[in-house]
Amino acid sequence: MLKTFTGDGTTADFDLPDDYERMQQTSSLWSSRWLWATNHLTSPDQWIELQVTPIATVNGYWIIFGDQFHQWPAMANSETVKLFYVSNEIVKASNNSLKPAFTEDADTFRLSERLLKLAIIYRWKQNKGLAYQQAQDDFETLKLRMIDKDPGSKPVVSGLPPLSWRGRNVAWPGTVTGAP
Repeated sequence: MLKTFTGDGTTADFDLPDDYERMQQTSSLWSSRWLWATNHLTSPDQWIELQVTPIATVNGYWIIFGDQFHQWPAMANSETVKLFYVSNEIVKASNNSLKPAFTEDADTFRLSERLLKLAIIYRWKQNKGLAYQQAQDDFETLKLRMIDKDPGSKPVVSGLPPLSWRGRNVAWPGTVTGAP
């Protein structure tokens, strides 16, 4: 799913979408302010260091904690940040609305029904204490085939790798040419 957050000049923390399950492995947050993706900080210590260290950066940063996206610096008025995420709404109702669980006989799985069937078979066998390894292998094989067929997003990298200060990308990643 695609989500857009819009800045108001002061807000730096945004609630996760109601149907948020997780980020895609290669997802980035793209701001209308920067010419490249904002940097994802994965450690709370990195986030705290960013808040207390008096440095000026030419990049935005983000982290998820407390069921919120946290953006630094705060987004400017009308600045937007866009991201793709995986929705937990895996079921389609008969009226075409989406929901996180099956509740009616007419509901359908949004992904492959065959994949769902194989998952149910191996999990049922596993729960009953039966031999389930072959059924799980069949499920994993089909899942990997489906993943291979889905091209997903492709990152584009241009220029040299950015310079780093204390492990953080703070320099513009492009190349500057011309006379001094």
